[in-house]
Amino acid sequence: MKYLIISPLENIWFVSVQLRLLIFLVVVLSETSLYANDEFINLSQQIDILKTTQTATVVLARQDVAYRVGLNEISLRERGCTYITRDPSRISSLVDLLRRSDLNVEANDIGAWEPREGIFLNLDNGTEVKFIFSRKFINHNKITGTFIRSPSCNKISITAGPLLVSELTQWAVQTGVSEEMNTQEQIECTDAIH
Repeated sequence: MKYLIISPLENIWFVSVQLRLLIFLVVVLSETSLYANDEFINLSQQIDILKTTQTATVVLARQDVAYRVGLNEISLRERGCTYITRDPSRISSLVDLLRRSDLNVEANDIGAWEPREGIFLNLDNGTEVKFIFSRKFINHNKITGTFIRSPSCNKISITAGPLLVSELTQWAVQTGVSEEMNTQEQIECTDAIH
């Protein structure tokens, strides 16, 4: 019986080729899945569904602060300034803001950016819709983000226009800080957005 003897250098090369092939397949399949589900292709249809929102929560983290540990969705909710409304006119204003924000399905590296803005909407049928966005960078004409609609929990890579952050801030000023926050947090949030 003959055995094929592979040198350690050949073995490393072989493993390297396998890893590159695996990475290529993961990238291709994951990007394909972004567009495979017709429900998520048309973001304007998703925005239309938001008319049934019962509760809207907007969380804004300061743009000028570097956090020791990068933010994720949970820590954004913990450290960010929270604005909650059940007022149909404020919800309608927020939905219009999203409609104007030039949302597009666009591949980005989910998790490679730090969230600074979150829009969390609870619809009348129990569905939760999330738009989570990165900070706005100077000289960038897009803001990276993620769209999530439960219960499916598919994360869809999106982008928004650069005015989203300032328009969300204006919406927050008009809505007011959540009463669920303590007085000191309310003062800090009010100071941060003015």
